[in-house]
Amino acid sequence: MDLVPGQPNMINNHITIPDNEKLQEILERQKKFDLEHKNHDLQHFFILAIVIGSLVLSPILIKYWKKKSYKTYQIVNMLVLWLFPAMMGFSAGYYRFILCWILFSIINVYVLYLSSRKPLNQKTPRQVYMWFSLINNVTYVVSMSGFVLFLIMFFNPSNNIKFMTFVVELDMLVIFYGVYFGILSQDLVGICIDRMSSTLGFFSVAGLPSKHLPDDLCGVCGCYFRSSGSNTHDTNSNDDFGLLSSMNKKSSSGGNQKYGKKDMYYDREPIIETINDALYTLGCGHKFHNSCIRGWCLIGKRDICPYCHERVDLEPLMINRWDKQQKTYLKVLDFFRYALAWQPITLFLAVGLISILGLK
Repeated sequence: MDLVPGQPNMINNHITIPDNEKLQEILERQKKFDLEHKNHDLQHFFILAIVIGSLVLSPILIKYWKKKSYKTYQIVNMLVLWLFPAMMGFSAGYYRFILCWILFSIINVYVLYLSSRKPLNQKTPRQVYMWFSLINNVTYVVSMSGFVLFLIMFFNPSNNIKFMTFVVELDMLVIFYGVYFGILSQDLVGICIDRMSSTLGFFSVAGLPSKHLPDDLCGVCGCYFRSSGSNTHDTNSNDDFGLLSSMNKKSSSGGNQKYGKKDMYYDREPIIETINDALYTLGCGHKFHNSCIRGWCLIGKRDICPYCHERVDLEPLMINRWDKQQKTYLKVLDFFRYALAWQPITLFLAVGLISILGLK
């Protein structure tokens, strides 16, 4: 039955009401809502304060946690970023994402296994850097493609609603895949580098390294710069940091530290330097393979020497045209890391606190 015979069923020319029964249902629902929230202005203020306060305080607390205990932050952050989106995707039925996540996880668990082996295979460090460099390049291309597609559709929209909906959904999907797997790969490469460095013994997050770095050995991959007929390497050279007090006592009598064909930290024999293994000398004087130090600094986002922790100038290492662009891209990933990993958890905790306090 029409509200006004011969006229459209509209209120204030905006809301279409089909009949009186539907109108009564809407009015009853609104009345019930008003009664439930009557005199709740203070509660609404507290709800808003809890949500805003949690979003403001959580980055500060996370930054403080990262500064005080980086290792625990690194592990927890990776687990949250690795598992939380997968659980949400599974509960929502996004099986395409779950399939990609499973394939990505299987490959990277194997990479983590290789980087954690003791002794470490001589090919592992370079394979790790090559793998994560490939992931960075792929996720960079995927993410940028999504952003470019978004700009094209934003400045040149189509009148076809179905086509626009499809393109926007595809665009958001492409951006999410590129950003998510790019962020996750950055956390994984950090853990792989720490494990390989710990195995080699030439790098320590805090304190002094457990081993001296010989002049003819790369501290990132653990391979010699050149072959040696006697496998004998002087450990007294360039000991500027007093890291070999015990070894100096042995060498002061004229003896040299000898390495066998297979070192206790590394399952390999000395290799001959090739053109691809050109040496790179840092400002502190320590030498590394060019590909190794590029992987350490650019892929692993470490701006310090792998041995003495002195700051490294990254500009000379950016020999490719896209290196600076990737540096900016990695900073963008750091911004999205909080949005993907910690912001949903922060909101869940805020909602839980609101429910515990009984606020409506």
